[in-house]
Amino acid sequence: MSKENRMIAKILLIAVGVLIIGYILAVSIRMNAIKQPEGSYIRLQDAMILGEALEEEFDKEKKDSSGYGEWTKLLEADKESILTYGQFMDWMARMASYLEEGQDKAAGDGENRILEEEGSRQAVIADLQKEYKRKYKEEFSFLQDDWYRMYEACLNYFGIQDRFQKVNVTILGCGSEVTDGNGNGMEEGTLLAEEGSYPYRSDVFARSKYQGILAYKKGETLLTVLERVSRGMDISNIWIIEAKEGEGLLVFYKDYEILFPYEKAEQEQREQIGDLAFADGALQSVKIKGEKISGKLLSIGEDGIEIEGRGKYPYDQGMAVYQLYGNLSGGGQKDLRIGYDFTDFVLEDGVICAGLITRDEAMENIRVVIKNTGYSGAYHEKAEFTADTDFVLRYGEYDSMESREYHAGDVVSVDRDSEFFSGNRIYIEPAALTGRIKLFSVERSQGNPEYRGKLEITKTDEGLVLVNELLLEEYLYSVVPSEMPSSYPLEALKAQAVCARTYAYRHMMHSGIAGFGAHVDDSAGYQVYNNIAENAQTTKAVKETSGSLLYYGEELCGSYYYSTSCGFGTDADVWKSGGSEDTSYLQAKRIGEEEDAYTGEEMEGEETFASFISDVHDSDYESGEAWYRWTYESKEADGDRLLSAMQKRYEANEKLVLTQNDDGSFESKPVKRLGQVKDISIVKRGSGGVADELLVEGTENTFKVVSEHNIRYVLNNGVSKVIRQDGSQVASPNLLPSGYFTISTSKEGDIVVGYSLSGGGYGHGVGMSQNGAKEMAKKGFTSDDILTFFYRSCEVKNIY
Repeated sequence: MSKENRMIAKILLIAVGVLIIGYILAVSIRMNAIKQPEGSYIRLQDAMILGEALEEEFDKEKKDSSGYGEWTKLLEADKESILTYGQFMDWMARMASYLEEGQDKAAGDGENRILEEEGSRQAVIADLQKEYKRKYKEEFSFLQDDWYRMYEACLNYFGIQDRFQKVNVTILGCGSEVTDGNGNGMEEGTLLAEEGSYPYRSDVFARSKYQGILAYKKGETLLTVLERVSRGMDISNIWIIEAKEGEGLLVFYKDYEILFPYEKAEQEQREQIGDLAFADGALQSVKIKGEKISGKLLSIGEDGIEIEGRGKYPYDQGMAVYQLYGNLSGGGQKDLRIGYDFTDFVLEDGVICAGLITRDEAMENIRVVIKNTGYSGAYHEKAEFTADTDFVLRYGEYDSMESREYHAGDVVSVDRDSEFFSGNRIYIEPAALTGRIKLFSVERSQGNPEYRGKLEITKTDEGLVLVNELLLEEYLYSVVPSEMPSSYPLEALKAQAVCARTYAYRHMMHSGIAGFGAHVDDSAGYQVYNNIAENAQTTKAVKETSGSLLYYGEELCGSYYYSTSCGFGTDADVWKSGGSEDTSYLQAKRIGEEEDAYTGEEMEGEETFASFISDVHDSDYESGEAWYRWTYESKEADGDRLLSAMQKRYEANEKLVLTQNDDGSFESKPVKRLGQVKDISIVKRGSGGVADELLVEGTENTFKVVSEHNIRYVLNNGVSKVIRQDGSQVASPNLLPSGYFTISTSKEGDIVVGYSLSGGGYGHGVGMSQNGAKEMAKKGFTSDDILTFFYRSCEVKNIY
């Protein structure tokens, strides 16, 4: 090499060396210029919890916690360890195999956009990695925001973001701080929040009580706390069980007992209703509500709660109700006992904010709304009455009641403009306990009915409301003959009396018409009362079962009954109520001597049911009853009438009339346009064979009608008569006799022009068949035998 070339080479080497040294110096200067980012850092424990939760989504062979061994050791030494950038990069390396697997799968599927397109899920992860590399040194603490940005990018990449939710929770207590009614604490790692109870992973939850937080949740498990969203919380109208001085308050809330630390706890706060205010993780103040009133509860309406002798009080829509007797429990307005003085009402500024039910005694009196003639409504234009003994009429304001005495046979008439309505309620009470009040303004099958007990008349904007308050046993004297013919055997009447008493008592405990100040009304909507006069035989049945109720375990059973079976009964699913009550004692079963011949499940099959209903089975208890088998024929299939009937049932419950979509699925939406009828068929039967779903196919739309009641309504044309098996014809203005039938159609071409039904039974088919009870009694069964036959595993208990 020439001297000149050697010189050039040296210069080039020097230049390259200078460039390398410059690059090294530049990199060193840049690295030294990077400073620890400031902010909230992700805890190592939380990063590990979230990492493991993500990896649990993959195949079992991928679930390997060995990669977190170093993290675990660090956490054993210091639970508050912070994740470093180096540890974050280790975790990202752990994620690499999953990311690469996703790339390979995407490429195999031709989904190259995941790898190539700007802004793709893979590109987001790559961009974050570049950003973090410029931002962090290996030993730097890692920001919580940066962790969650990458974590959510990974969730999105794998398409599992929907399995990890962000939820707001307000924590009330953790583990043993929360106990149930038996003193059992929650399991460790479980917390109670306003929103419910949850297992949790991060120990930050235990330090985040009494404030609102945003948390990561997977399934039912809370994983980590993202941030605090509120500094505190307020709890209104809470029951304070105990005040432990200098320690805290033991309260009852959400069916749990919770101990809230509170240094200012005082004995005066125990067994009181209070408002609690929390801030910054601690109970800050307690407001005790000590004003209470009590008295006979007359009514609960939208405009207030009326208490006898005190008047009407407004109430909080969120008023709390607590049952203080027995096992402490929460409740609602439905648990307040109309007509009784079992409850203390707590006031705040004249408004009822809580009810304290202090005892549970056997209730002797029932309150019944007397509907007007024809049972068309609860309101009367006037009330005209007398009594068979002397009687007293009391009226006026509570603090200045007046009274007027009348002789037996005196007739009194009142309307909304009557002088007696200086207050809004009138009381009529016979002088003798056995006296009866006769209502001339009401007509029943027996004529003008007479009522035992007392009568209350309330003035409302809609008219007068009449409530008869009387002994439950005396109420049954007029229910049993109205619900079952007095000519039936005594043991059947006794079974009916127990059913009627149980049904009434359930409504006494939980009134459905508290706004009227009553437990039930006198129509078939509850139990028919006083439509037929009392009878010695039915009264005997009531007296011989006095106080007897039907129980399933410790709860009153739903003692439903109906007229006649087709040889099979069904279960409570026919009503589609969706309630949580255990009604397993109401079962579909054969009602006859051959109980095991068919099962309720077998009767759901169309062929099995059709074979059964087409024949008379002598072993069925009611095979000789007129309603045991019947036929019904509609000589037309008027699409407009069917459409109108389905629209009315849709208005009653839109979930039970469905419209078919183009893809064949069914959806609840307004019922419109049926056109001509192409077919009518039962497409599903409930247990025992009862019709459960009816398909009505039209030239314009197809509809599915759900529930036996709706089906009976839609197929009844209001004109045709039902022909019973004895040949008698009975009008059917509203409903078909039962939901136990098969259907056949008549067609002209593809259009239905009529249909006929072959069926059996009368009524809904749930609980006791009254004619079945009659026939069983004739065969020597006792009332208890009859009841345990129809209500499986139930037993009769006496409350008096």
